[in-house]
Amino acid sequence: MERDVGTRQSALTACCVCVTLNDMPTIYRFRVFRRPDGVHHIVGYDIDTASAHISPPLVGFDARKRVGQTVDGIEYRLSGYPAFDMNAGAAWMYYRAEHGIVECADVTPHEPM
Repeated sequence: MERDVGTRQSALTACCVCVTLNDMPTIYRFRVFRRPDGVHHIVGYDIDTASAHISPPLVGFDARKRVGQTVDGIEYRLSGYPAFDMNAGAAWMYYRAEHGIVECADVTPHEPM
């Protein structure tokens, strides 16, 4: 069962934020970005769907477990070393343009899992 967690998003970003509710998505080749308003997103490659992924806003992050929880209660597991995924980077660029995010900070934890 999949659920679209956004309501007014382009087809590109809508496909990037669909998640399976029964599983904890595992994100590989990831970055964590902080918007100027303090909101954080995980951006990377979703191993389960084999696609670029942008998480909904994070409300918590357990650095020891490398698990982030989003506003909708879904937990995301970061796997492996942080890296840059080209497709996820392109999706993040479009997301930022669509939402008027001019700058953001890369706050990626740099310890491998």
